[in-house]
Amino acid sequence: MILSFQAEFVPKIQAGTKIFTLREDKPGRWKKWTLIHFYRGNPRNGGKEFNPNIPNHNNWEYYKCHFAVRLKITRDGIQGIFWKDRLTEAGRHVFAVADGFDSWDAFCAYHLKDANEVELKLISWFSEEEFFKTMGERVAAWHKEREGAKA
Repeated sequence: MILSFQAEFVPKIQAGTKIFTLREDKPGRWKKWTLIHFYRGNPRNGGKEFNPNIPNHNNWEYYKCHFAVRLKITRDGIQGIFWKDRLTEAGRHVFAVADGFDSWDAFCAYHLKDANEVELKLISWFSEEEFFKTMGERVAAWHKEREGAKA
C-alpha cells in the first residue's frame, strides 16, 4: 500500500529520524507485513516514489509494515497497547521527534488541531525490537542532554 508524505518528512525518514507515521486507517487496512510504497506527495497528483534508505534492507521496493497499532492521542500523551498511562516529558518529546516533528507542541498542532483527542494508527517500518531500542536510546540521550545543560 502507499504511504504518501509531505516533502519535509522525506529527509527525516531517509535519515532514520522519522521511524513511523500516524494515520486514521478507519477501514483497518494497515496490518503487520503490509507492503509499503513510500511516496513524496500524493501519487495521483504527481507524487514520486522514493527510497527511504532504511538500514538493513536491501530491496527498497518491498518495505513492510512491521507493526500497526491503534493509539489515542491527547495533549497529555498517548494511550494504546504500548502506553497505558501518560508519557513523561521525555517520552512525549522523543515520540514527537520520531514522527518527524521538532516538539510535542508541533506534533499536537499537526495531529490534534482543535480536538481534545484523536485515534490514529501507528504504522512503523522498523521492527518492534528496533523501534523500542531506538526510542529507549533517544529517551536516554534526552535525559543525558538535559543533565549536561544543568551542569
